[in-house]
Amino acid sequence: MTLGVLFADNYVDARFQAQLSNDFLTHAKGRAHAHVLENEEQYAAFKAQDWQVPDWKFGYFFDDDDLFLEQIGIGSAINACFWNIVDNKRVAWGYKQEDVDCIGSDLMFKVIKDLHEVGRVLNKNFQGRFANLADYCDNNVVTISNELVRNLPLSFGQDRHETKYGALVFDKRANLCPDMWYGRMPNKFTNIENLGAIPDYRVPMALENLGLISFSDALLRRIEEEKLITKGSLIEHSFRAATVAVCYNITQKSDKSIAQIDAYGWYAGRKISKSPFVFTLNY
Repeated sequence: MTLGVLFADNYVDARFQAQLSNDFLTHAKGRAHAHVLENEEQYAAFKAQDWQVPDWKFGYFFDDDDLFLEQIGIGSAINACFWNIVDNKRVAWGYKQEDVDCIGSDLMFKVIKDLHEVGRVLNKNFQGRFANLADYCDNNVVTISNELVRNLPLSFGQDRHETKYGALVFDKRANLCPDMWYGRMPNKFTNIENLGAIPDYRVPMALENLGLISFSDALLRRIEEEKLITKGSLIEHSFRAATVAVCYNITQKSDKSIAQIDAYGWYAGRKISKSPFVFTLNY
């Protein structure tokens, strides 16, 4: 079955995403650079914790819910990396002028293409607003993620791969967008318990630090030296696949949602003394 048929015939949710990741890690056994560890004690500890999902009413996020929804839609579409790959300067999403100023020309070209796609598709199909896309999906976060990938393949559909060890679905940006919408409006958005993982920069580090993922020496060396991990490489696929699999395990063994896990992993990752990031591009 080809990659296109595989995804066209399947509604991608947390279970499907984790199944592909586990199959990949099994087939890449001995070659993968990250592995899932069975740490039942840690899973049990998670169940007893009360993880809070941020409401995103701070910093540069809009207080107005309608504006916030559009802001996160656009921000997720252009969420490509946290540093300028030319001179290795760390940057954020590009909300602040100083961040925009140090984004390299290649990345800026990618951002412009993504914004053109967002504007064209939203204007054609959803009256120019992400809110209408959400309404079309009945505010179901899993449906929203799937529709973002289907309607906006340039900006949200770049995290699906066919490898020699099997297909992979990461959907980092497509999952992040409705995850944050849910954080702001939990009474409006539904089905968060089935949303797939967000295998981001900090979350893998937090899970490794907690003893739920093991990294190869080669991967640890790149992290410590803050070297760029090639997009589409076995190293990148390994740590993202392990993150997806472990996040799903946590949801099943601790009754936590991906919104809680991502928030916990993100903030816990900031406290790690070694480099808190796994550096790789998201497009």
